Amino acid sequence: MREYTARTGQPVPETMGAIARCVFESLVLKFLFCAEEMSKLTGMVIEQLYLVGGGSENTLICQWTADALGIPVNAGPSEATASGNLIMQMMGTGLISNLSQGRDIIRKSCACRAYLPGNREPWNEAFGKFSRLFRRDS
Repeated sequence: MREYTARTGQPVPETMGAIARCVFESLVLKFLFCAEEMSKLTGMVIEQLYLVGGGSENTLICQWTADALGIPVNAGPSEATASGNLIMQMMGTGLISNLSQGRDIIRKSCACRAYLPGNREPWNEAFGKFSRLFRRDS
């Protein structure tokens, strides 16, 4: 990471905290990049995001994602893979009849948290830099 940031003229993270921040910011900017690409490809506007798995327990990533994308982020469940597996087994055994019922069960059984978007401006500036670097290196 230090080598890449130095080579591309970015601030080089020197501490563990700076490295963690760089990783989190890069992850959020990649979410934004993917969301914009998906919107372009489908012609659909993403109005909210469901962030699941272990990352949904990180409040900083969740809030930054809401801020960067400018949309609400619904976080949880953290055990999304297990929840999805359970729902598919319930459908297979006839305990529920469709995926919509399964989603309702998950919504009612997990402590999901909503994050509302805040200031998007710093992310817009960072995204411009990120996009130029990402497209150049791809």
